[in-house]
Amino acid sequence: MSRVTLFHRLALAALLPLFCVANAQAQTTAPATLRLDLEQAVIAPRDDAVDLHVLIRIDGAAAPVIDPTIDDRLPLNLGLVLDTSGSMADARKWDYAREAAYKVIDRLSTEDRLSISTYSNRAKVLAAQDDLSRPEALRSALAALYPDGGTNISAGLKNNARLLSFGKGDGRLTRLVLMSDGLANDGIESIDGMSALVGRMASDGTTVSAIGLGADYDEEMLRAIAQAGNGNYYYVESPSQVATIFDQEVRGLFQTVAEDLRLNLVSAPGVKADLLNDIAFAEQRFDLGTLRYDESIVLIARFTVPRAVLGEDLDLGAVQVSLKERETGRLILIEEPLSVRVSSDAAMVAGSQKSDVTAERALVEIEQAEKEAAKLAAKGDYDTANTVYATALNRLSAVTGVLEDRVSQAQLNTLAAKQQALTLQSQRLSEPNVDASRSVKSANQSLFYASKGQRKLSVMQRGDKGFEIENLQQALRREGYTVDGMEGVFDGDLETVVRAFQQDHGLKVDGIAGPATLAKLGLF
Repeated sequence: MSRVTLFHRLALAALLPLFCVANAQAQTTAPATLRLDLEQAVIAPRDDAVDLHVLIRIDGAAAPVIDPTIDDRLPLNLGLVLDTSGSMADARKWDYAREAAYKVIDRLSTEDRLSISTYSNRAKVLAAQDDLSRPEALRSALAALYPDGGTNISAGLKNNARLLSFGKGDGRLTRLVLMSDGLANDGIESIDGMSALVGRMASDGTTVSAIGLGADYDEEMLRAIAQAGNGNYYYVESPSQVATIFDQEVRGLFQTVAEDLRLNLVSAPGVKADLLNDIAFAEQRFDLGTLRYDESIVLIARFTVPRAVLGEDLDLGAVQVSLKERETGRLILIEEPLSVRVSSDAAMVAGSQKSDVTAERALVEIEQAEKEAAKLAAKGDYDTANTVYATALNRLSAVTGVLEDRVSQAQLNTLAAKQQALTLQSQRLSEPNVDASRSVKSANQSLFYASKGQRKLSVMQRGDKGFEIENLQQALRREGYTVDGMEGVFDGDLETVVRAFQQDHGLKVDGIAGPATLAKLGLF
């Protein structure tokens, strides 16, 4: 049988001396668990190379009975970098951004540190490591600003990174949040140059999230900033959504259980390992940023074996996850070995197949096709983009047909939702006089999270919870519907409201917020 272990082993300091463990006695539960599953636990002897796919699942620790609040959490070292270029005057963008900053100020405590920089042609310091003891002063400073000038994103980033460097330590999580609505036309203008700048910040302990506002910003640039900065990327179509995004980002910081999350694929001699998810890496190490309570990251790795040998257990290598525990600051290594059994027994080989891994692999491969289609659409090549969509749809249909009776209902829902999403994206590109920018940006936001193993919910139903449910609730409120109940929880009351919305807009009335419903609400 395969020696693949389904649950994690915590490697202590003796296993890897470079990982020191502090306050070990105080730790009763691990901040994360690692689970591996091979698509094929037994293989037949072969003369040629064979690809073995591994599902990697990293689960954050269960949230405390009482969620972390302003009074029960470690302090933050937060930086806001706000675009005040001339284009922010359009559609009241700056008004909404300022209101969002007000909400951030209200949510933080006097234990936190906040730095605020603005940028147009030059960067200006609005608050330098303010201890939030006089929030009215910050409000007044924001109220006095008005949009004008160009877009020097790099100046804003450098300025705030310098400010944040003075607030590090004492267990503080350091995060910089950038907002832009335009193209970088001053300072560093290249994606490579900006990525290098942000990468240095991340290496120094400052993660960077990016918010793109409207339809005109450089999406490729902001996504690269978020990726290099190990942060989050948001596309905000309506300026009124900025406050929701800011709130989502800050809440996520409150609920962080681990930082500096890194994945390492260790190959046995002669075995080649790579990750199918689109994550930047160096020497097989993949930076995954932070991990929240109750968050799951699901990735697909591929181990290529040049030649299997009959009658032997084949060692593939191992998967390692390193992280820094948010509460104690201790460094932890979680490691799982991988091996596969070689057998000439056809029944044993067939019985070792894991359909859920096959399904996840198909989704990752299809997301790569979506990424290619989005690039083509952004260049105006809608016909080729639709051809790529059609190929992905055919692949998805074939996989779904084979796996329909062999995977969980949740995975079937995900596969079906992805199918609907691809169809919607294709339809949008086929419309006369199409402006694809919004569809492309929305699709790419989903792909950004999918590449990190954090697939955006495309089907929301009773029992679901999280930030995406909050976004659904707020979207329904913007449409004039009364939404009560607990924020971020899809309960029976929310289901009733979804049904009412579906009825009013000629959609299938099932109380499930699928792609069609989410698209109507501007969330998909």
